[in-house]
Amino acid sequence: MKKTTIALLTAAAMGASTAASAAEATDPSVFGRIQYTFTDQENEDFDGSLTSSHIGASGSATGLAGGLEADYYFRVGGANAEIDDNDTLETSVEYAYVNLGNELFTAQFGRNDDLVYQFVDVYLDIDREYGGAAAAVFNGADSFRLTSDFGGSPVKVGAYVNDDTTDDGDHTDGIHQTQVAASLELGMATIAAAYQDNDNTDQDTLTVGGTADLGIATVNARIRDTEAGDNPFAIGAVAPLTDNTNLILIHGDDDNDTSDNYAEVRTNLGAGLDIYGGVRRGDNATKAFVGSRLAF
Repeated sequence: MKKTTIALLTAAAMGASTAASAAEATDPSVFGRIQYTFTDQENEDFDGSLTSSHIGASGSATGLAGGLEADYYFRVGGANAEIDDNDTLETSVEYAYVNLGNELFTAQFGRNDDLVYQFVDVYLDIDREYGGAAAAVFNGADSFRLTSDFGGSPVKVGAYVNDDTTDDGDHTDGIHQTQVAASLELGMATIAAAYQDNDNTDQDTLTVGGTADLGIATVNARIRDTEAGDNPFAIGAVAPLTDNTNLILIHGDDDNDTSDNYAEVRTNLGAGLDIYGGVRRGDNATKAFVGSRLAF
């Protein structure tokens, strides 16, 4: 082999080694949440249960080949987790995904909330215990998505496909949901829309919503247009009462003879601990609740 060829191969190997050594990974960060809520609902016994509690880990890496960056997120837990007959806490893998991207785009692989939630329904995820008519929907599934804000512009777009699961958690074959979404930041307000094609139900939906900071309160709203002709909607507001206490109000209507009104007061005591209490009054029942959440 010629000396020049050997030199070129050596230089290429050294360059690849230098690029690889430039990559840095952060140590995993462990986080968690413990939430316990007592509820008193009409025609039901006074009850207390773990709600939305979890533990997880996250981390990131920079300086990857091609100027890419990556991060990961893994979480095990259970919303409304219960003790089964064998005194075992029933939990599941709620989130497990990897992001890979740069300033222009992010590709995500794994289990996470869908684009309908991330672009629109997230604005109605402001409560601790609503769960009423037209509530925010958490639709987690094993999926692939591609999102971009075009290098920091006020416009963000996304495309998504998932491998849906059956009610008992078993995987079905093929792609079952396709979604596209877009959002636009307008200073004090953000508007967003997401379209979903669902092969499981043959039902397409368009969801539109947004948020606006009015100074005295932040107002959030969302309406869904279903192929069946229903238009469930919800509107919520978060108003500060003191520096660490908020009043949260929600009205939801499923456009099918059911509506709910909700009020909650939440106080942040510091160090990741908040306490909350409130009431939900609807066409079906009235529920009062009080609880606490510790995030670490």
